[in-house]
Amino acid sequence: MFFILLVFVMFANFMVNALIDPIDLIKSHSYPAERHFAVTDDGYIITIHRISRGKHLNKTGPPVLLGHGTGSSSADFLNAGPERGLGYILADSGFDVWIGNSRGNSYSTNHIKYNSEREAKAFYNFSFHDIGYYDYPAQIDYVLNVTGKSKLYFIGHSQGGTAYYVMGSTRTDYNNKIRLAVLLGAPAIMKNTPQKLFRIFADVIFDVEDLANLMGLYHIPFLESQRMFAYKFCSLPKNHKLCQDFMYLFLGFEDNEQNNMGKTFKFFLSTPSDFSLKTLLHFGQIIKSETFRQYDYRPEGNLRQYGAIEPPIYNLSLIISPLALFCGKNDASLNLKDVEIMEKLLPNVVYKYIVPWNKFNHGDFVLATDVVNLLYNDLIRILKMY
Repeated sequence: MFFILLVFVMFANFMVNALIDPIDLIKSHSYPAERHFAVTDDGYIITIHRISRGKHLNKTGPPVLLGHGTGSSSADFLNAGPERGLGYILADSGFDVWIGNSRGNSYSTNHIKYNSEREAKAFYNFSFHDIGYYDYPAQIDYVLNVTGKSKLYFIGHSQGGTAYYVMGSTRTDYNNKIRLAVLLGAPAIMKNTPQKLFRIFADVIFDVEDLANLMGLYHIPFLESQRMFAYKFCSLPKNHKLCQDFMYLFLGFEDNEQNNMGKTFKFFLSTPSDFSLKTLLHFGQIIKSETFRQYDYRPEGNLRQYGAIEPPIYNLSLIISPLALFCGKNDASLNLKDVEIMEKLLPNVVYKYIVPWNKFNHGDFVLATDVVNLLYNDLIRILKMY
């Protein structure tokens, strides 16, 4: 969710690895922690972190799989601690919590064939389409196999939900493996994105792609340096407002009441997490085209890839699993007008919740000080109804 922060810290040179281990983090709060690996059909090795039960519970409940946003990881659902971290809250509410890490992020850097450092061009040749088409099915099958269940719950924040739309519309058999999908600020249609910077980026998206290819950039390098720089810089009280203001450029207008930089800076121990530039380009294409469709390789490339000049549009009407949409009024990525458009295309929206806080922005789904009362209590309630 903080992927644009990379622009701010690109040239930092503090070569210290600040990446935390989610397993150690979970255990530090006295919860049971497990590390699992699922292999996708195209060879990526996906790390999943599990909290099998709540701290004071003796049995394992129904499984729920969590999907994170762009530039994020499983740690986003853990960093806020047991009081505000969704992973812990779900476990204490009786769920068997599985938190995935999409291909290429800092916890999923392995492939059965490609080395992520030496063969970056091949390894990072993916967008959120591949996360939905390959990663989620592999994780779902793995979790169901381990738990012996026939269905699970799914919760996706931001890109986590976008990739779910991909899976539900292209791997339609997986709809039958979902009890309920909860999508938190998950964009698909982006016609009304209010953030001007996003639109400026979208207008030059193919120029950005050409430049990246010319420079041989397929992902963002030196993340350890950037994390440590952001962590050190934003931990200083004198820099809190600057860090907040920069984040608001990309998350939504300021929400100082819900964003305490004195606590938020700790997220930089794991965020930003690595991702492909192709993912960012794909989002830019969706904004530019105002259509939720597959990656645009331009006419000649599309003919090779799809047999047509234009990329195929994702058919949202094929997503028949029950969906619960959670939205913020101040979300820079998902405007409420676009939610209304998506509702008309999705056949099985069973619940829509607009967070009752006018300033609730894209990052507040995992960062807000009062996120439990504003959001998670209702989320748990709707899960238990299914």
